[in-house]
Formats: sequence, C-alpha cells, structure tokens
Amino acid sequence: MPGFRTYVWDPVLLIAQIAAMQSIFYVGLGFWCLLLDKMLGIEKNLDQILSSQEASFSTGRPTILAFALNCLPSAIGLQFIVGRSKQCLDFVATILIFHLIVTTAYSSFPFNWTWWALQIVCVIVTTLLGEYFCMRVEMSTIPVTFATATKQQSPDV
Repeated sequence: MPGFRTYVWDPVLLIAQIAAMQSIFYVGLGFWCLLLDKMLGIEKNLDQILSSQEASFSTGRPTILAFALNCLPSAIGLQFIVGRSKQCLDFVATILIFHLIVTTAYSSFPFNWTWWALQIVCVIVTTLLGEYFCMRVEMSTIPVTFATATKQQSPDV
C-alpha cells in the first residue's frame, strides 16, 4: 500500500536520518550554548560542546543546562525524521556514540563521571520524549473517507 512504511533495508535512508539527527543535535546544542553564553556573559568557545571537562558541576553549569535543554529539539527531530517510537533509542544511542567519537578526537577520551552522567540522563530524556512524540503520531486516528459510490435513488412514481 502506498504511504505505509516498507521494511526494506535502505542504507541511504538510514545514513541520511543519522546525519540529520546528528545535525539537529549539534545545531541545537550550539544554539543553547550561544543563548546561555549571551545571557550570562560567558566567553563562547567550542570546548563547551566538545570537551568533557566543561561538563562539571563547579564550572560547567551553563553547558549542563544546554545539554539538558537540547533534549527537546532532539526529541522533536526524532518525531519528524525517524517517526517510529521503536527506533528512538537506536538513533539517540547513535548520536551519543558519534558525540563520544568527536569528543575523543577533539580533546581526549572522557573520564569525567559528570560527562557520562549527563550523557546518560540526556539519552534517557531524549529517548522518552522522542517515543512520546512518535507514539502520539502513531496512535492518532487514521482518517478514512468513503466515497459515495452508490447513491440510493428514490423510485419515480
């Protein structure tokens, strides 16, 4: 049936969805960091996003808040790009794995426990929000319209 999802392995679609979700993650995180830096008068730098040392409770509260606020746009992206509640955890975990690779390449492997705690909490929150948004779409009623193919006609007397 046209319009229904096919379960055919489509690597191009999968790579495009991963790239789109990763882009939404970094654009959203950059937006929140920029907004919080502007509001708090903090110097802007790339370390806020890509360094695990910035995610500490003593100095990195704006970074922690930016990661927490970024859960919402990422979950909304899941609704529009992925569209399936069953796949939300897979895509969010993929975002975390790519972010771990980028963070390791930028600075070093994150041994900071607050970075790991922040990432795990953000994965849980983003996954739950994404599943909620996707389930709302999946569970919505399907509009069915019937064309009046046969009309009852009154007999002429």
